[in-house]
Amino acid sequence: MMQRAIEIEGQDRLGGGWRGKWFHQKSEILPFGDGGHGGAAKFNRIRKLAIAKWLWNAGKIARGFFCFFKLTLSGRFASLPADETQSQQANSDCSHFRTIIMKMHHSSRVFCGILSCLATALLAANSSEAGSRRFGYSYETTTMAKGAMELETGVTWKTQQESDPGLESFDIRHEFEYGVTDRLQLALYFADWNYEKSSGHGGKADFSDVAVEAIYNLTDPNTTAFGSAVYGEVKGGDGFVELEAKLLLQKNLGSWMLVYNVGGEIVWENDYADDEAELAQTLGVSYQISPSWSVGLEALHEIAVPDVESIGDSGVFVGPNASWRNDRFAATVTGLWQATSLADEPDFQLRTIFSIEF
Repeated sequence: MMQRAIEIEGQDRLGGGWRGKWFHQKSEILPFGDGGHGGAAKFNRIRKLAIAKWLWNAGKIARGFFCFFKLTLSGRFASLPADETQSQQANSDCSHFRTIIMKMHHSSRVFCGILSCLATALLAANSSEAGSRRFGYSYETTTMAKGAMELETGVTWKTQQESDPGLESFDIRHEFEYGVTDRLQLALYFADWNYEKSSGHGGKADFSDVAVEAIYNLTDPNTTAFGSAVYGEVKGGDGFVELEAKLLLQKNLGSWMLVYNVGGEIVWENDYADDEAELAQTLGVSYQISPSWSVGLEALHEIAVPDVESIGDSGVFVGPNASWRNDRFAATVTGLWQATSLADEPDFQLRTIFSIEF
């Protein structure tokens, strides 16, 4: 008889600890048979088959993305000549992605942007209970258990920029996370890309970069006074390299969670000839209203350092967030409004993060 990975009454209500606890428990439970070695072997075989199926589907999607980016860079959206494809399957994948982007190109109203960002969250509406991030712009200090894996997609929509009223920008990141140890978590951003439409210019989609991320947990917020972790990311694309580092802090108070991130990033661009930096800090508070739902507020403070020597403009963004989690799926939505008056920063941005554990 199958066993549930977690009983509601026994779970830790705090988001980070709940997530780590769930992964630990799942790795120890044998969901098939009577708990013998046969049940464990059957569970491992099914897990391997599931991973193989996911990898096959990911390869199919990657072929579609490759063809789409090739067409984007050549500026041809209207048609797809047969002699530019290597197979009928690639032609079908490219046509599918081209159709999606053409629809985004013709959509400029605010509600269309909101629906695009929320679409991934709505896909998870048929499951029940899982670990998740409570915040869109802040990281928690807890990490995945050893051997745990997760696929995550984030969509950030930016609009209403004073210097460009017609701005519609979508930044999309696809991430694979893996728990190396109970304290060390690594992630690969294997497809970061951007779609942008501005006043007087049509929409254009570009492949941005790939990145590697690491989070190392120093203290557990569920067993010590506060949680702490260090974060590092290396990002690289066409003619640029970016390094980012953060200190993560977390305090749990019953159903409340407080997080604070502080750090900075430096980027070498234009074939590594120019450099610039940015300092940033985020503050988040979240309240768990049920085992599946949490709501709260989040603030983002960014300080530009244009030439890595002098301090530039400072921007502050504030807004609400909500997160939902289920058995394998989770979704987080954060909307931020600009509290300052920077003309070259969006007045509103919405970030949606959807994740699936396997």
